[in-house]
Amino acid sequence: EGGGGGGVWRRSKAEQEAALAACQVARCMLDGARSLGLEELEEAHVNALRLDQDSLLVSAKELYANAPAASDLMVAAGRLARTVDPATVLRSRSIGGENNGEHPLSPRGESEARAGTKGMGGQNANRRKSKADLKKIAAAAQKKAEKEAKVEKSLGLAAAPGDHKFIQEVNDKIADSPVPGCSRALGMFHESLVNNPRVKNKLESRKFELVKILENAADLTGKRGVMNGVLGAGAVGSVAISWDDICSRFVKFSAAHNFDKDESTTLRIFRIFRSHLVKARSNADGTPIEHMNEEQEAHYEECQRALAERGVAEVVVNAIATHAPNVEGNLADEAIELLMEMMNGGVDAVQAAVLKYVEEKDRENKFLLHLRSRLAQHVSIVKERKEQTLNEFVNLSSEQRALFKNARQTVFMLQQMCEGHNLQSQSLLRTQPMHATKVNLIELACHFFVAQVEVARHLAQMEDLEVDLVDGTLDFLIEACQGPCHANQELVVRMDGVVAALEKVVESGFHERVSIQDRIKLKTKACMLVATFIEGRDDLVTHTALANALQPAMFDIFRKDVQKTLETAREDHLPDVMAQLERDSMYALSRVKTIFNDLKVIPAFDEKLNEVKREHKELAGDLLDTQVADVEVLWNDRIELVSFPIPRDAPFLTDRTKEAFLRQADLSTNEKRMKQLIADAPGFMAEMQQIHELSKRSAVYTLINQNLGVVKWFQFFLVILLNLNMMMATFGRDRSEGFISIVHGWTYGLKEPAYETSLMIATVLACINLFGYLVVLVFFSVTEVPIIVRKLDEEVRFAEESLSMKKEDYRNLGAFTYWGATLFGNLMFNFMHSANYPNSGELQMVVLLGINLPWTLYCVRKWLVVPDTSNARVFCIVYDVMVGRPFFRNHVALMFLSILGFNQSRFFALMLLDALNISPVLGNVIKSVTTSAECLGWVFFLFVVTVIIYAAFGLFNFEDSFMTIPGDDDDYRSCHSTVSCFFLIFYQAVPNGMLTATVLTNVDNSRPDFLARVLFDLSFFIWVGVLLFNIITGLMVDGFGALREADDLRKDILENQCFVCGFTRTTYDDIPSFRGPNFEHHKREEHEYWNYVNFFVYLKRKPKSEYSGVESYVWRNILTGSLAWVPVRNSAALQNAAAFVPDDGDSEGVTRSDLEILAQEISYIKASLSAIEKMAQESRK
Repeated sequence: EGGGGGGVWRRSKAEQEAALAACQVARCMLDGARSLGLEELEEAHVNALRLDQDSLLVSAKELYANAPAASDLMVAAGRLARTVDPATVLRSRSIGGENNGEHPLSPRGESEARAGTKGMGGQNANRRKSKADLKKIAAAAQKKAEKEAKVEKSLGLAAAPGDHKFIQEVNDKIADSPVPGCSRALGMFHESLVNNPRVKNKLESRKFELVKILENAADLTGKRGVMNGVLGAGAVGSVAISWDDICSRFVKFSAAHNFDKDESTTLRIFRIFRSHLVKARSNADGTPIEHMNEEQEAHYEECQRALAERGVAEVVVNAIATHAPNVEGNLADEAIELLMEMMNGGVDAVQAAVLKYVEEKDRENKFLLHLRSRLAQHVSIVKERKEQTLNEFVNLSSEQRALFKNARQTVFMLQQMCEGHNLQSQSLLRTQPMHATKVNLIELACHFFVAQVEVARHLAQMEDLEVDLVDGTLDFLIEACQGPCHANQELVVRMDGVVAALEKVVESGFHERVSIQDRIKLKTKACMLVATFIEGRDDLVTHTALANALQPAMFDIFRKDVQKTLETAREDHLPDVMAQLERDSMYALSRVKTIFNDLKVIPAFDEKLNEVKREHKELAGDLLDTQVADVEVLWNDRIELVSFPIPRDAPFLTDRTKEAFLRQADLSTNEKRMKQLIADAPGFMAEMQQIHELSKRSAVYTLINQNLGVVKWFQFFLVILLNLNMMMATFGRDRSEGFISIVHGWTYGLKEPAYETSLMIATVLACINLFGYLVVLVFFSVTEVPIIVRKLDEEVRFAEESLSMKKEDYRNLGAFTYWGATLFGNLMFNFMHSANYPNSGELQMVVLLGINLPWTLYCVRKWLVVPDTSNARVFCIVYDVMVGRPFFRNHVALMFLSILGFNQSRFFALMLLDALNISPVLGNVIKSVTTSAECLGWVFFLFVVTVIIYAAFGLFNFEDSFMTIPGDDDDYRSCHSTVSCFFLIFYQAVPNGMLTATVLTNVDNSRPDFLARVLFDLSFFIWVGVLLFNIITGLMVDGFGALREADDLRKDILENQCFVCGFTRTTYDDIPSFRGPNFEHHKREEHEYWNYVNFFVYLKRKPKSEYSGVESYVWRNILTGSLAWVPVRNSAALQNAAAFVPDDGDSEGVTRSDLEILAQEISYIKASLSAIEKMAQESRK
């Protein structure tokens, strides 16, 4: 140490070089942590930097004592910071205009930093480095920096302008304050390394190796010599040890050694348990699975439940209750992390174990007292932080960040205790009647929340970690009140400052260091908490309190803020962050609408809301009206109005699908209508999602989808032109005119050159048609097939979640009831046919392939109720596409006909049947036939029976009367067996309705069998020619009439009945003393049935852990197949007006005219009784 030169430390050149090397070693550790994969020495890297931090800081001080060395330190520090993962540690933020907009770590910024540092060297002439040394060191540093910059650029590690303020702070502090600056810089590097997600994930994945061995212990033990490689030579492993055995041993050890001074073994056990759970929700490399599928979620929950059943939860809670709070790294601290992991997602088995311990074993209430102590410390930490930032913003220190993370863990654990709307846990956190010492964690959490946001200026000075803590606190308060828990709702609403604090959160602008996503998310949580206060209440206690405290203008400001945010997120091709922002924003607006709907029952709030609407007309703008929908739900014997964001893909549900549903569904009662609507909702969701995704990817697809009808009609017009041309140009094979087919004309040429133009026209039209059908087929392929796949997958997932469907219900054995009889009949027919016609096998194949194969496929599809296996899934996809999607099936056929028509022009004529696909009128004609298909089938059976009877009797009695067919030598009779007579009568007599002159010769009255022939021929004419054909005509007419009546009935039901609740127009309009919305508004706004489909989609896509109380109730009912949540002959408007709806059992109600007639009759009876009484009095006199 020397006293001169401004307090410069004097060290030898070797010591200075050692200091520079020490700083570079730190960078190598970080570089290895990120780039070298941490294959072997990741823990050594971390521990080395942790243990050698002091020596590194000393070396940095020595290094900073010299101006050129300080330049090298700045370059090394910058490179060291840049080595840390920029995507996770150096978060992109705007840092202002320092360095003329040039980032300090850019090459130019580094040059300026070096230049500035050299200036310092000019002011300290007494330094031992010469000018030549300075230039040499500076040139070497510049060359090395440029080389490293190229390497880092190739690796994608270079920091871009606008990186986190942390990098700028590093350089500034090193330049301004030698000792604290270096200490702060390297301390932040150390923190960055320890908290680097890649490092943590790699370390976690190494822990998984041990956990994997323990989980598979049963496979490694119990076999002689198997464990030698693991446990060492000589290990026998003759006793099988399972994971359950290990867990039981761990639990017993932890319980027995809970109070040991040396906690290392128990800590290791708790970490193994936690790694076991983290492994269940992580990839093999240690990275968490962002979106777990249902199978992964089920496995994770199974692991949580298994640990709870083995007593781990009780041991963990006991460790928390019996150890001091707020001690970093002690057993209670590790136990809280394990309990958080066990309760993650609101596992009821873990919650029950915690409740049981608190209620039955924790007589002194130590567990909740421990949590209270942690919350109290968190309150004091927050207050200290507010004092620190009272006048200016100050970054959180590493110690403060650790404390804030601990606070976040506390509120997260409290939230998980209430997750799933656990009313018992919600009440227990408020009061414990079984204990003498009471702990009110709900009240303390309210104080904690108010302490964080009570001053608007503090909100503007928050860092992202502080915002995350506020977010977590709101999550806990929401879970504590949802369900609902009425007592907690009233407690939180009445707490001083809570509602005012919520207003500050909603109105706050926050600082730009807080991302816009986090701002919207936090404000959404504040609105959610307000909506939670009034959820599921049958009184107006909390409604009144909120109506008096809240100002509607606050939500107007928030709505405008959201709308401005969404203006940048409305494009179709959005990054994931912006898409998530849009979802959060729309959910926020739905919470605002919920608050408005629920608080409008308070006249004072309704008046203030109307005043705001008058001042700001855009409050009732398109977003709240068009992007947020309402459904009415019957919950706790009350109609609850539930607002939700309409799915973005809802408009892509086609009108064709909606019309098909309304035609096929049973609309007779509202119960049947709604049950069918909910049952078909997964298919609707699959269609809207698929079409939406395709529309985003391709503008061509969008164009075709919007104009598909026009495309089909134009294509059919071309088919008509093609067939007209082919009719005029096609002649017989032996004729010289025209051409047989397009291929034949171009291959073999034309005998008449005059037809070349016709051939070219036919070729062009055929090619255009082929291309058109190809485009339409591709369109249907990318639309219909994925929709079928999505629908089947949704049905499988829904069946697995359903509480009303068991595994054995996945197969319907009743589908094969008649299949066996049909197969037996077909086999017997083929056997008899082969016995009588040994040389003919074609008919047998026709019977098998034409009758039994389609019937078998149909039965198999009915048997597969839920295609839960891969083979069943493939079969159902192919079957549903080819059978269940007629448009796709028909266009596959049209595609083949278009190809075959090039070689054989007669196939072009079959393409005219495409009119059945595009014409609704012709579709109704076909439907009239299919509607009466069963009756027509029985009539056809009568035809067959009739022909068999007449063939048998005709052959036996009138064989000589059957017509003969002339031949070259001798004439032979056309009817020489029953089978030949059968086909002859069916072919010639049935179409004409008579036997004479078709299959039988005329007979005169001189023959002895004349009378018999008359009766035989006349009976056939009357029975077949008159009765059976008229029956067919009558069935067709009745089919048309039935279709018309059904169509009229459906129109009447849809027009004059509420699809959802079953109200008829007459009943609703005649409700006594009700002056609310009319029936049209009720039907189209309050109970719009397609909104219930959108609500189903919203619930299906929303994480179950984020459900509100009413949403959880609705989803449970959907899974059980119950419609108890659907309102019946009631609405929110009727409920709020306290209108009386008479229940007469037939949904007709008592009309106003009926009441007036009844009143007149009562008045007449009263007048009559008065007259009689008066006459009686006069008679007595």
